[in-house]
Amino acid sequence: MKRKIYNTLYLGEILYPILFCVAVIVLQLMFYFRLQDNTQFDEVQKSTPLELFPAFIMFGLIIFFVFYMLLRFVIMDDNGIRYRYLKKDHFIPWADVKYVKVSLNSYEKVGYGSYLVIATDPYPLQHTDFRASTEGFIVLRYRRSALKYVEKHYNGQIIRAQK
Repeated sequence: MKRKIYNTLYLGEILYPILFCVAVIVLQLMFYFRLQDNTQFDEVQKSTPLELFPAFIMFGLIIFFVFYMLLRFVIMDDNGIRYRYLKKDHFIPWADVKYVKVSLNSYEKVGYGSYLVIATDPYPLQHTDFRASTEGFIVLRYRRSALKYVEKHYNGQIIRAQK
């Protein structure tokens, strides 16, 4: 039984906040050590470790972003599709899948920023947020490999959003 595991986020979506936090940490450390050595500022007081507090907060945010990305994922196999996030675990067998929709991104094209919605009834097709996944439907960021896997196991028509 071959399984495919997909994160619900793109790497780029989580990379920008992480890079921002790293930049803030580097700036905090740079100013902390510059003031500690008094290399450029003669009349400034020496720094205290408390001034590194924002850097510790940013480091905590980086850890949160990484865990947030790694703990929320979708597993597709021959039996069906499963959404897992901490205590949530939703499973839809391929026989129960009635609707599959590919949404458009902000440029009104299918690609980066689009969603793949897999549902048992038509109501969830309007959702485009992966956090909305419940028992009846699963929302996943669009990936060609995921769509090919769904096409392999789903016998119905895939709804492609129109402009």
